[in-house]
Amino acid sequence: MEGVAVVVDGEGFVGCVRGLRDALAGLPVVVGLLPSSRAAHGVVARGYDVFGQGAFGDMVALSCTVSPGAGAARAEAMRFLDGVISVVGKSGMVGWLFRVLWRADGSLLDAYGRVAEGRMPLPGEESADELEGYVDAVCRMGAWVLLRWSLDDDVTRVWTDLLLQGRYLEVLDGMMPYVSVSFDSRGVERMKEVLAFRESGAGLGSSSGSSVSVADAVGVSTDSVDADVADAAWDAALSDAAIGLDAGVVRASRQYVFDSEHVEAACGVLAGVESGDACSNVVAGPWLDRNFVDSKARGLVGARLASLLMRAVDERDGEALHEALGVLSDCRDCVRGYGVPALPIMLAGMGQDMTARRGGRRDDGSSPEALDMSAAAAVVALTWIADVKAARNMGLALLSGDMPGYVRLADQFLNGSAEMGVRSMEG
Repeated sequence: MEGVAVVVDGEGFVGCVRGLRDALAGLPVVVGLLPSSRAAHGVVARGYDVFGQGAFGDMVALSCTVSPGAGAARAEAMRFLDGVISVVGKSGMVGWLFRVLWRADGSLLDAYGRVAEGRMPLPGEESADELEGYVDAVCRMGAWVLLRWSLDDDVTRVWTDLLLQGRYLEVLDGMMPYVSVSFDSRGVERMKEVLAFRESGAGLGSSSGSSVSVADAVGVSTDSVDADVADAAWDAALSDAAIGLDAGVVRASRQYVFDSEHVEAACGVLAGVESGDACSNVVAGPWLDRNFVDSKARGLVGARLASLLMRAVDERDGEALHEALGVLSDCRDCVRGYGVPALPIMLAGMGQDMTARRGGRRDDGSSPEALDMSAAAAVVALTWIADVKAARNMGLALLSGDMPGYVRLADQFLNGSAEMGVRSMEG
């Protein structure tokens, strides 16, 4: 990804961080997070408003609780907030985000190196799985911060979408020309390791696929395609209700169905197993490239579900592949029946179901499953909604777990059917 400048409200961001720090500093540790403690609840709410749902907002919330470790948690949160204020003051908000992403990726790369060498983590070292979770949290936080404080809708849409898809290396590429960073000899070696790691196609964020239109993917010149004939052919893939939606939604829904069917067929070919009801003759050109298919899958169902799908492909696990493709088929059916803006509602419901199956509360929006699926839902909005400002606002609503807010935004494209979808999900 080429370097792209992005304009952000860095002063507004650091002002909110400073206000959060001062409020936290003024909160006695003994107060705790109690129903009568409005001050503590206010600090917790501010933490999630600044850093979004996930590990960084949780860190602030933990520092407000009554627990044996509350003092240590408070000290850790204060160090973090002081560090944010300092780095943003020196390098700007994008410079701070770059450093957080770079360090998280460095820790993950070291962990992958231990795995490759067959070494177990030493005491105090985190496992690759734990660090993958941390990188996910950093990407989710970075997406939230950009959606809240960036002043550039177009670049924000691209960067946040890539972050939530786990393709953060592409975001680092885009940021690098515009952040004041310098590398010592170790940093240069790290850069070489990252580039080699990316070339290997392994790990999170290694996807390099780019967007391809229907005509490009099948090798057809758009000049030779009759638009009316093409529209009629793709209308057959959508329900009557979906065809009657906003024109931009209809186009996006057709493309989603196309990409979904091709990802399903390509996964079957790459794994060497049958791919369900997808037509095997649709796989050609870029669809035979594993990284391209991975990139497309991330845009369809988000990082978590796409990772499960591609792991099944890589391991040639027919049972896991069948299960993952079943989820992809369900998503395609949702888009085919109701249009692409309805899919985030379904994905949020999946997060609730996954939490309940694990034994958690179905309405726990902070569960790992709910956070993964809210990120996937935001990916769908950012990838497939043509209205950039609407997509940005949808992303914010979905990442914060504000489903009523999302419904209000989606109904302008769904002729009021989003509300019915939420009622169905809740029922």
